[in-house]
Amino acid sequence: MGNDGGSIPRRIELVKEKAKNIVLNPDLERAAAWLYCALSKLLLEQPVVSDGLGKLYNQDAIIEYLLDPSIYGDGDKICSHITSLKDTTKLNLTPNPAYNEKVSNLDSATMGSLDRDLKSKFVCPISMKEMNGKHRFVYLDTCGCVFAEQAMKEIPSKECCGKPFESQNVIVINPTKEEQESMRKVMEEKKAKAKAERKAKKAENKKNGVVSD
Repeated sequence: MGNDGGSIPRRIELVKEKAKNIVLNPDLERAAAWLYCALSKLLLEQPVVSDGLGKLYNQDAIIEYLLDPSIYGDGDKICSHITSLKDTTKLNLTPNPAYNEKVSNLDSATMGSLDRDLKSKFVCPISMKEMNGKHRFVYLDTCGCVFAEQAMKEIPSKECCGKPFESQNVIVINPTKEEQESMRKVMEEKKAKAKAERKAKKAENKKNGVVSD
C-alpha cells in the first residue's frame, strides 16, 4: 500500500511514465537527418545517395549494407527496401563555400556532437540556401540534382541535365511522416512497374532469340 492508501506503482509503470516525459530536441533531430548518414550515423561525405523516401546516405555505407545487411545492426529497419544500388540515386550536391572542414571539430564526425551548431557541407546551387533542414529541399531522380524546393518551383523548364522530368521525379528530402507514407506507395509502384518492364523485355528478347543478361 502507498502513503495515500493506494497500491504501490510497479516499476514498469514508472518507466512508462518516465518515457512519456522525454522530449526530443527538434534541432538535434534536424541535424541528425540532414548532416549525417541515416545508416552509418557518420557525417555525410560524397558520394551521397538518396532513396525513394528521401533519406540521405553515404554511398559507401549502402554498399557495405548490401554486402552484409547485419553490419549496422538496425539496417533492416532503416533501409530494407534498398536491395541494390539501383534503388538509390546518386546526388549531385553543390559544396557550401562557407563550410570550412579545417575548423570543424573532429568530434563532429559522429552524432555524439549534435549539440554543436554544425554548418551543412551543401547548398542549393540557385538560392545558395544551406541544406540543413531549415529549408525544404528536393532532388530529381532522373539526374540526381538537388535544389531548395522554393528555387525548384521557380525553374520554368521541365528539363535538367538534358533529361526531362515530371512531378513524380521530384523527391522531397527528409519529408514529413505523412509525406513519407505517400512516397512509399509511389516508390513501391515504381519498383513494381520497373520489374514488370524488365520481365516483358526479357520475354520479348527470348521471343526474338536475343540473349539478355
